[in-house]
Amino acid sequence: MGNYVSTVVLAGGQSRRMGRDKAMLPVDPLALDLPLALDLNIKCANNTTVPTLLQQTCAVAKSCTEQVFILSSHSYDLPAGCQWISEDPPHQGPLKAFASCFGQIESEWILLLACDLPYLDAQVLRRWMEELEQVPANSIAYLAPNPKGWECLCGFYRANSYQSLAQFIAAGGNSFQAWLQDQQVQTIPHSAPQMLINWNSPADLSTIIFVYGTLLAGESNHGLLANAEFLGADRLANAELYNLGEYPMMLPGAGTVTGEVYRVTADTLAKLDILEEHPEIYFRGQIILASGRSSQVYWGRSHHTVNFPGIAGGDWRLRDR
Repeated sequence: MGNYVSTVVLAGGQSRRMGRDKAMLPVDPLALDLPLALDLNIKCANNTTVPTLLQQTCAVAKSCTEQVFILSSHSYDLPAGCQWISEDPPHQGPLKAFASCFGQIESEWILLLACDLPYLDAQVLRRWMEELEQVPANSIAYLAPNPKGWECLCGFYRANSYQSLAQFIAAGGNSFQAWLQDQQVQTIPHSAPQMLINWNSPADLSTIIFVYGTLLAGESNHGLLANAEFLGADRLANAELYNLGEYPMMLPGAGTVTGEVYRVTADTLAKLDILEEHPEIYFRGQIILASGRSSQVYWGRSHHTVNFPGIAGGDWRLRDR
């Protein structure tokens, strides 16, 4: 889209709840549906292919728009092709930070992204960009809804929205939601809940995992989850379970799989990866469960299920019925 859309990445927060700079948190690309570290050749300081949150966000942005600006009071080592806009004065909140970038960007639309969105999907963002031409001229933003109003830090704003934003701030306003409630905003009709998950605190860095076989309570490998937090039973649609004898394997399909959800530490996740021989035999991917919860799961590979029966009903515990 040329200069029709530019991206601004907000990276100036103080990360109080996290206790460390969120922008510099490493992201395991194997845990995501976006292997950007491999596709876009992201390199960290130690020459590994594990990007930081800021690096991954910038990589997604660069695959969508020609211009990418990082708005921050910190002087990060910028990814190639990105430009820095100083947040001055710093730590005034995301709304005032966003206002400070106007006048330095010439595109018609601004894609605004928080730097702490580990599951950003470039394909989804590009689809939303294609829809911008259908947004009514009187709408200043194109955003996904949420229970509080709008997903303000992963969406699109017209550059000409600055006048109303400046007036709102001059009147003492400091909240995206309060500003937008009096504005015309076009709703993104097909939002992606998983992509809008962000990392705010250390608890968010633990992994939620959906298990459906020998890791279930009472099954042979459940001891690996002895220190995990049980979050409840759940189901996954559009999946099918196969009986490989001593353990099951799950593939995409037309059925529903029943299982349990746990919150695990990085150490426990590493042990599960070894058990599942990730990523050679099983591989982890992000999913949305029937409850709406975002989770990871170990998917199998279809060639391993040849000549093995499916499990009717998708419940490993009922495999012999």
